[in-house]
Amino acid sequence: MFLQKLRTLIGHNINGRKRVKPCLLPNKKLAEISKILVVADMTENDSTAAINNLKQKAKQLCPKADITFICFYLPNAHKGTLISYNGCEYITPKDFSFFFKIRNENLRNYISREYDMAMFLASTNNPYLEFVNAYIRARLKVGRRSNDNGQFNFMIDSATNNMLQLTNDIIGNLKMVFGG
Repeated sequence: MFLQKLRTLIGHNINGRKRVKPCLLPNKKLAEISKILVVADMTENDSTAAINNLKQKAKQLCPKADITFICFYLPNAHKGTLISYNGCEYITPKDFSFFFKIRNENLRNYISREYDMAMFLASTNNPYLEFVNAYIRARLKVGRRSNDNGQFNFMIDSATNNMLQLTNDIIGNLKMVFGG
């Protein structure tokens, strides 16, 4: 654990950036949101079903939204576990140096854009996704409480490690707080 924190700290310094802190909560309704970024861990068992569930429910909740995905998977992943979606950037550990310097130019482009909302879908700690999430620029960052190290401004307390349940909890809580 100590080595992982040291590696991450050095990674932030090597990348020459300060972590992007979440902004204030948006003052518009969810139906008016136009750009959503979903950062998902595709190494988990039910991730494909969870992503498809989220796509369907997010489109109902935010009909004007353009949804983009950054999906982390392991290089030996079975093709059936990968989602087929136009706005999806697949990343692997090979896209990072040992100290998390991003080697993937497309990933750098996704991170540099401004989003209305970013959702972090991982039921376990993934240092690669946590590093990516630290640099995403979004007005509203939504994530699971157990994964948070100060990056989110809207945290979901999900009772289970099931990603499908996590997506349902995220959508339900967003509806409850922001209307929809």
